[in-house]
Parts: sequence; C-alpha cells; structure tokens
Amino acid sequence: MHYREQPPPPALARHIAALWSFRLAPGDAEVPQHAVPPDGGALLAVALASGQVRHVALVGPTLSALRVPVQRGVLYLGLRATPVGATLFLPGPANRWRDRRGVMDTEDPARAAALRAALAGCDEEGQALSRLAEQAAQWLANAPPLDTAVEAMVARIVHAHGRLAVQALAAEVNLGYRQALRRFEAAVGLQPKELARLRRLRHACLLALARGAPGAADIAAGAGFADQPHMSREFMEFFGWPPGLTLAYLRRIEHLGVA
Repeated sequence: MHYREQPPPPALARHIAALWSFRLAPGDAEVPQHAVPPDGGALLAVALASGQVRHVALVGPTLSALRVPVQRGVLYLGLRATPVGATLFLPGPANRWRDRRGVMDTEDPARAAALRAALAGCDEEGQALSRLAEQAAQWLANAPPLDTAVEAMVARIVHAHGRLAVQALAAEVNLGYRQALRRFEAAVGLQPKELARLRRLRHACLLALARGAPGAADIAAGAGFADQPHMSREFMEFFGWPPGLTLAYLRRIEHLGVA
C-alpha cells in the first residue's frame, strides 16, 4: 500500500494541511477496511477509477479512526484540512460536522458536479491532484473568514504536538478561557484538549514510522504520554486497537512525504 502527501499551494496553506493519495500496490492483498488516523482536521476523499469519479466523501472532525473499504484498481485522493480549514469544502460550520460523514453529491451538488467534471478523464495521480488543487483554489474565494485567534491557538498545539496547557493558549491570544473554548469548538469542531490528544497520537505514529521499530515505552515518552499504559488507553480509545497492532498496520503502508 502506498500513501503519499504533498504540501498545498501557498494560497491554500491556511486551509489545507496536505493533498494526499492512497492506493494498493499490485502485489498487495485486499484490504477490507483501511484505518485512517484522526488528526483534528476534516477530509475530502475522492475515489477515482478508469478516469471516472466513483464518489466524493466529506468527513468532519472526529475522535475515532476512520475505517473505509479499499479496492484494487482505485486511486483514492483528496484534501486533508488544517483544523481550522474545514469550511473550505464542508458546507456549514465545522462543529456541525463533528463525527459526521456525508456524500458531496448530496451535501453540495454544484461543487460535486464541478469536481467530477474537473477530474473526468484523469488517469494519473499527479494530474488528478493538480486538478483537485485548482478546484480548491476556486472554493477559496467563497470560504468564510478564519478566526485568527483560534488559528493561532491551533498552530501552537500542532507545533508542540499537543503538549500545551489550554489556559496559557487562551491568554496568548487575549481571550478569556471560556470564550476561547467556545470560539475554538465553533471553528475546529473539537475542544482544544481533544485536538491536543489527537496531535499526540499522530506524533506517536510518526515516531514509530520514522525510527523503525522503537519500543512502546520510547514512543510514549517521545510523544508526551505520561507512561506506556496511558498511550495504550489512548490508542484503544481512538483506534480501537492497541498500539502494537496499530503501528504494525501503519508500517505495512509506504508513507511518502508525511510530516
């Protein structure tokens, strides 16, 4: 299995964390369900086969791993939003999309039709991602303004891999604690502590992939968990799998460009 990320064009960087693609390699066994780690952002996912769009899925911010079927011969690609960037492609505010999925043809027929037309005939990964980025750039003109205070809080959480005190963050952007929580949840769809937990989880996964095969205790310490049992509880809650099983699955996938 191959998963690839590439940075968005600079104009989209505040809304989009990465453009991504995923597909089975010729020799891979079928994967009944692929697990997508939650990272605090929304997803737009396109299934493309033989130059035709099979479907376009919209996924709001969630605290559980997304499990999706994967078929041979299908190129999966899409947009991974920053925690504040979901409204670029989700109709309505992010907090209304928490733990919710939808089909773009139903939720936003006009945009879905335009996206299908743009991707029609694409049979190459780079071409499809380029056209997807072009569509996203067009959506930017009608995207609601970002809450810059929340954007600053999110940037600090992401940069620190979730190892920050929320009250200190609110003070940094000159907001009261309760006001910061309300605005954060409205813009992100999650609470600050929830996003911090997801970023620690993501960091643990990246440490495991980058270092080869470190011990669970080393991963837990490097990712900021109190101890190994704490990390195990978090993996079970968010993935439904213990760390060993989760990381073994992720290591089966060739990750390219992921940071």
